[in-house]
Amino acid sequence: MSVYFAQAGDAGPIKIGFASDVEKRLAGLQTGNPEPIRLLNIVPDGTRSLEARIHAKFGEHRLRGEWFRPAPEVLEFVADPQVDPDPDPYPLPPMAAALWEAVERAGGQAPLARLIGVSQQNIWAWLHNSRRCKAEFALSIERETGVSRHRLRPDLFIPFSEAA
Repeated sequence: MSVYFAQAGDAGPIKIGFASDVEKRLAGLQTGNPEPIRLLNIVPDGTRSLEARIHAKFGEHRLRGEWFRPAPEVLEFVADPQVDPDPDPYPLPPMAAALWEAVERAGGQAPLARLIGVSQQNIWAWLHNSRRCKAEFALSIERETGVSRHRLRPDLFIPFSEAA
């Protein structure tokens, strides 16, 4: 997993994101963007909490979502991202980590939503723990992404070895 920095056009906004496959993620971003998306830098072995800390650091430059103004301090950081190498102090709960993995495998929240027949708002709500996905959607996510239903909803789907 990596935290990545990508820019729309030569002087456009900068996306600060998190992905297991950065090239695939950039291809997904390019589909919905008329400007060429170019990769500026990555932090290999990045975490979601690192991404969140970087978002917070540049909050005053946030345009929308994960897109930021190309302000000088943002560009300076992106050119040489000095980050805390400590382990993730805010690990995701197992269900959230599994769902984020499914989102990454599908190429984003919108593609996953289309694959399983729900709105992107549903995916967002599941990711942010305001709601859990229903059992049938856990099965659909497993079928479409390979992320196990046991990881998505361990409260509902107990592996046979534990059920006995």
